[in-house]
Amino acid sequence: MRTVRTSRTTAVVLSLLLLDATALFAQARVQSVSGVVRDGAEVPLAGADVAVGAHHATTNAQGAFRVDSLTAGQYPLTVRLLGYAPVHSHVVVLEQEPTLVELYLARAAIRLSPMVVEASRAGIFGTVGDTAYHIADGARVQLLGPHRTEVRTDSRGKFGFPGVGDGQYMVRVTYPGFTERRLSVELKDGKGQELAILLSPTTEPLSFRDEGPLQDLGGRLAFGARRFQMSSNEMSAAAELNVCEMPRLRSEIGERTTLVVNGLITYRDYAFSSLCSWRVSEVELVEFGRDVCADVTRSLEHLLNVNCQIKGRSTPRSTTTIVPTSYVVIWEKK
Repeated sequence: MRTVRTSRTTAVVLSLLLLDATALFAQARVQSVSGVVRDGAEVPLAGADVAVGAHHATTNAQGAFRVDSLTAGQYPLTVRLLGYAPVHSHVVVLEQEPTLVELYLARAAIRLSPMVVEASRAGIFGTVGDTAYHIADGARVQLLGPHRTEVRTDSRGKFGFPGVGDGQYMVRVTYPGFTERRLSVELKDGKGQELAILLSPTTEPLSFRDEGPLQDLGGRLAFGARRFQMSSNEMSAAAELNVCEMPRLRSEIGERTTLVVNGLITYRDYAFSSLCSWRVSEVELVEFGRDVCADVTRSLEHLLNVNCQIKGRSTPRSTTTIVPTSYVVIWEKK
């Protein structure tokens, strides 16, 4: 019987080959995300920045892009192009095959920053018009927060919530044929604020699906838990940052969290670093906390379908007992 002896040199070569094979096997598990970015008329959009996690690509003349070197998993997906509203979404990358997506951008409404000045009287007051500087007669103005009410603008486009106290508020303005506006307002030291809000024309119908989430937000604001909300002043000071870079948020939230966008879309087991997909300038308000059960209104518990096991309360069978360790709620600018 012939005995085969392996020399030391041969063993080293074999080891290197095995390492190369392992590397090739690992490389084979890396996949790509590719697709096309178009506008609402199906026209391809060139020059759009597509971010899949920390990986970026730019669309070509045909609106096509490709992002490589992605391991299997879920990634935040962000698309930005000057003149269009940014798109924030998610994409799942599989080991077995490349991922193909079709993305659509809508023209960004002309959003002129509202003018906010200190008022000589306590409360929140303002004027609503359009971007052509016509008054908006009969626009609906909702006040959400420590005081919850709504009014209609008068024939001069004016509205007022006199005498409302200190606290964090969300002012929501809707008017048929125009884009919705939301504005986070903070009152302090008994002082009032005067707002000048301009609306952009749109062909999109008004949506009522966020009425419930906004009312829930108003309930949370009413309790004045400022520790769990970014104030308007904080947001303005951090306008050049990404959401993930806000110091107070970083100190409260761990590496994984539950993200809620506009009170409607929920992402569980969300990487904190993925909050970098949002710029602070794109966000009107941020709520956050280490434990969803600390929300005394229980509205987040209902939204996330969890059971906080409050003593003396029955446990609905439809809820899960898994409670997120932390949460972040992002309200995008409208």
